[in-house]
Amino acid sequence: MQEMVAKVDDKTSLNISLSYLIQIAVAISVAVYGYATLTEQIRVLQVKVMQLQDDSKEHSTWIRDWETGGMLPLDVQQNERIEFLQKEFNDLKQREYQRLKECEMPVK
Repeated sequence: MQEMVAKVDDKTSLNISLSYLIQIAVAISVAVYGYATLTEQIRVLQVKVMQLQDDSKEHSTWIRDWETGGMLPLDVQQNERIEFLQKEFNDLKQREYQRLKECEMPVK
């Protein structure tokens, strides 16, 4: 058996058919497109995970404040409005009571 040993030097040439060259170029293009698509999807999912983590932290804080009897900003506003309306009601009730009292007393 005679072994053929190829010598590689600056004069070495390579013959490849055009169809194989096109197939290699298409395969490389598909691989690059797939990599870019996967990278983009991973980036989008990472952003969504960060948003969900932020939402989860806010939700946990809200639950902790609610369970410990903390006053939420909307509760404070609602309580202030209720107190204002109670004072208004008491003032009106007092004025009406005074008016009725004056009407019942005979004038001399």
